[in-house]
Amino acid sequence: MTGMLHPIYHCNEMDAIALRRVLALMYNLECLGDYRSGIFMTSVANSYEEIVAELRQSGLSSAAERIVDLQQLLEEDPDELEMSLESLRQLTLFLVEERQLPAPDIGVGPDGLLGIEWRIPERGIIAMSFLASGLIQFAATCGPVDFDIGPARVSGTLPRKETLKAVELFTDRIESK
Repeated sequence: MTGMLHPIYHCNEMDAIALRRVLALMYNLECLGDYRSGIFMTSVANSYEEIVAELRQSGLSSAAERIVDLQQLLEEDPDELEMSLESLRQLTLFLVEERQLPAPDIGVGPDGLLGIEWRIPERGIIAMSFLASGLIQFAATCGPVDFDIGPARVSGTLPRKETLKAVELFTDRIESK
């Protein structure tokens, strides 16, 4: 029958993710991201639940559970801003692409942006906040790397690859939990 609407099919999160991957492959939709890296779904996820499902599917269950906990805390407090979906996308892309790094502590700021941090020896810390624009705001500091030079510090707002280069001295010192 012409003009009839197709019935709406209901499916669980994992089926929806699989369907989007098949459609992306069928129609060669490059705008959906890089399928080879296994993270293209993040760019088209419409809800935090879809992104959490993707984190789980990528083997990052502890990060997924932390996001769920944070979302529940935000929902319980009417004075808190919503978690930024775009910030969550950027965080997920980072975690999936940079899985060689030890698992960070994940938090959400009062502005709704997601952030991560690692403690490093010599009273150091690396902190990153994921902006909706795709840039990462970062700061890192630690005790003297060389006693002639003094403490090391770096901060800025850059794309992911440049951020990782800027904090490379620090990420090499992260201790696994």
